[in-house]
Amino acid sequence: HYYPECLGLVLIYNASWVFNSLWKLIRPLLDPVVASKVQFAASQKDLQRFIAPENLPIELGGSDRFTYTYAMPTEKENAPMFDSSAYDSAADKRHTACDDFEAATRAWANATVSPAEFLPHARTLAADSVIAASKAMDKYRRARTQYHRTGVIADNLTVNWESS
Repeated sequence: HYYPECLGLVLIYNASWVFNSLWKLIRPLLDPVVASKVQFAASQKDLQRFIAPENLPIELGGSDRFTYTYAMPTEKENAPMFDSSAYDSAADKRHTACDDFEAATRAWANATVSPAEFLPHARTLAADSVIAASKAMDKYRRARTQYHRTGVIADNLTVNWESS
């Protein structure tokens, strides 16, 4: 996928006159759909056209009282990254899950019955297994972050912005 096509919105707040001048030069060179996704906001009222006041911090005219605090990392939070036997086991499970998914996909693609008659359930289950195996492998491959420490990212990798 082409990244700008996946882009929802770029909101530029309080841009300098230099940036505005550059944008006027660059904009005609971009695809019109992509260029339309870049929006400027010069005031708090402009911001509220794009972001609800309850999601804007107070200093930007909103009502969100969130205060950022940094949660210090613990000494052992990334210990699983150094457990090579657990990593190898998780990697083997993921590899097996990927093989099962590939086999289920081949069976689905090669089915002689109509897609409605073929049970795509096996492929969906295999895909779910790949996802679960990838999530189980995450702690062995990726360091924990501020988001893990504050509970925004749970152990099962679900995201809950309200917990921060």
